[in-house]
Amino acid sequence: MEIVAATNNKGKMAEFERILQPLGFKILTLDALGFDGDIEETGQTFEENAFIKAFEVAERFKKPGLADDSGLCVDALNGEPGIHSARFGGAISNAQRPEKLLSLMEDVPDERRTARFVCVLCFIDRPDEISSFEQAKKSGKALFVRAERPGIVERSGKGINGFGFDPIFSVCGKTIAEMTPHEKDAVSARGAAIRDFALKMRELGKLWL
Repeated sequence: MEIVAATNNKGKMAEFERILQPLGFKILTLDALGFDGDIEETGQTFEENAFIKAFEVAERFKKPGLADDSGLCVDALNGEPGIHSARFGGAISNAQRPEKLLSLMEDVPDERRTARFVCVLCFIDRPDEISSFEQAKKSGKALFVRAERPGIVERSGKGINGFGFDPIFSVCGKTIAEMTPHEKDAVSARGAAIRDFALKMRELGKLWL
């Protein structure tokens, strides 16, 4: 089955491909389809933002669309950056965002540095049957999958793999950036969400495939 992944993030694309391609999915990139723009995330939740992106690509390319919206929710920061993770800190580079977060948590003691990484996937097959986010959720015309992974925000970045907040978010004593790609897939919220999505697609095969 061909699916358009609604992201220009090469790290996310690699994760989609590693897990879904062996299961028979062909992942189409926005770049390969000639789209290099940004899809504005105007939603108030992970679910709504994932829907906006999945609907956009499904409608534009007339193919099933799959979108991810994810972020780091830090308890000591009242759940921030959350849905704002990709834009956290404003007009700074992606590499500077983890440092910005660490600066805000400089005085937070170790026992309060808990956080969770949240990932929501949205899959849309038939955008012509959808009129709004609310209608899509109520009618089941969009498939949503949510996964969360608890962890700790470290005091400094560790590791060279991954992207985003991976260098400062640790699970089981190791930051995501210190893990191999397959180790990350096994423990990350996105990895769990992608696997759950594949399982639901198999269960609902007659409806979605």
